[in-house]
Amino acid sequence: MPSLAENEVENKFLDTFKILLAPLAGVSDMAFRVICQNLGADLTFVEMISAKALVMDSQKTLQMMERHPREDILGIQITGDGPEIIGKATQLLNKHNFDHLDLNMGCPVKKVVKTGCGSALIRDPDLVYKVTKAAVDESKVPVSVKIRLGWDENSKNFLEVGDAVEKAGAVWLTVHGRTRSARYDVPVDLGAFDKLKKTLSIPVIGNGNIFNKSDLDLMIDRSNVDGAMVSRGALGNPWIFTSLKNTQFKLDIETWFSVVEEHLQLQKDVYKSESAGVICFRKHLLWYLKGWSQTRQTKERLIQITKYDELLDLIKNFVDFQISQPSSRAFRSIKENIESSRNFI
Repeated sequence: MPSLAENEVENKFLDTFKILLAPLAGVSDMAFRVICQNLGADLTFVEMISAKALVMDSQKTLQMMERHPREDILGIQITGDGPEIIGKATQLLNKHNFDHLDLNMGCPVKKVVKTGCGSALIRDPDLVYKVTKAAVDESKVPVSVKIRLGWDENSKNFLEVGDAVEKAGAVWLTVHGRTRSARYDVPVDLGAFDKLKKTLSIPVIGNGNIFNKSDLDLMIDRSNVDGAMVSRGALGNPWIFTSLKNTQFKLDIETWFSVVEEHLQLQKDVYKSESAGVICFRKHLLWYLKGWSQTRQTKERLIQITKYDELLDLIKNFVDFQISQPSSRAFRSIKENIESSRNFI
């Protein structure tokens, strides 16, 4: 386990404002993480891992935990239903090459919650404390926790949960600004972030509805959070990490193509199978196409392709068409207008 001095060094990660990529199920594989780090993400995570699956030595889980040589910094997020399984999983993680451990207590998915994991945990702040403490006591790297505001609108207990997380020794708290029962059209509660900032001494990272720089600026202005975690805003738009840090950044078609081509190549390499890599990449390309004009024909052809060269030719033909359009370089402003929801309170 790390010494106090070691922890103090590690905790300086949030001495300056950081922008993180959320561990997105089915998305945050090695290829996507590398792309996002290249474009400015300060920390990325392996998609959420079941502590039980890890303890049971699931080969699929171990494959998900692989780290690309180009990943300079990498966190892992796990979830479990109690301190015992979390403690055992953390001991196993100490044998792997991760720089940070995050505990998921915010996942709202029914199949996760019904096992007592994810956001099911926040219904019991005492259990939150025990689970967090178990990880902190065993981990050789800093531990953080991600939560929601509460189970539903009638049981918002984020201040109690945040207090339990801090007392258990977590180095920061990430908060999604909705309850477990809330849909994505429910506004993110920036006032809750502000209350946590005024109550806790550990850093608070805000999560929810960050699609562009104006969304981030509003979150900072109203809550003074120490960092932000981007989720849906990164789908098909890994440049969000660049644009959040550089207001002068504009995405042109040439830059778009260079990143999409690199992502496709990484996907093929990571999956060690041309067809598997291409099939997995197809959903990413659908996201990448959002905001551009005349995409229907490309989408229709996309679902039939399983070969790398065929998919690359499809992308090149799409780029050639976009270059021929006078509006192609306006993509960044168009996309921001589409995505920005301003769904905050």
